[in-house]
Amino acid sequence: MVIAFTLLFIAGTGWKQLAALAALVVVAAAFVLAAGPAIGVHVLKPYQEERFTGFLHPSSNPQSEGYQLLESKIAIGAGQKTGRAHAPQTSLHFVPEDQTDFIFAALGERYGFVGAGLVLLLYALLLSRTLRVLVMAKDLYGTLVAAGVAGMLMFQVFVNVGMTIGIMPLPV
Repeated sequence: MVIAFTLLFIAGTGWKQLAALAALVVVAAAFVLAAGPAIGVHVLKPYQEERFTGFLHPSSNPQSEGYQLLESKIAIGAGQKTGRAHAPQTSLHFVPEDQTDFIFAALGERYGFVGAGLVLLLYALLLSRTLRVLVMAKDLYGTLVAAGVAGMLMFQVFVNVGMTIGIMPLPV
């Protein structure tokens, strides 16, 4: 959906149409989530709902829904400025899925603020180059491809880093 909105925006869709489409999506999602169980449509299982909303208060249930987020924050904080060579939080698997979903937590612990900042700087450089391709494209197709790649990259970085530091919900 993020890529679709990005492409619609780059293609010239007006703000009013984008806002109306976003409102329609939000209303439809709210209806399905709220009224779904009443009509027999269960989008999320109870444990998925708890995991999805667990990022709001991870310390309320640190052994279950809040475990990954709390351990991720501990790992990132333990990295301090320059990191820890042995990285006990991730190497001893206190942070589950440190090689996939929580790779930023592993990076933050191993290389610290400097390493995490460098990776984010490299992502910013990659994004800036993608946006440069978008601006320099000779036709609409090239512009839309570059916009789709830029939107996807920006969204994925935001979600991955956001969920490891606690500003985004964890995947269900």
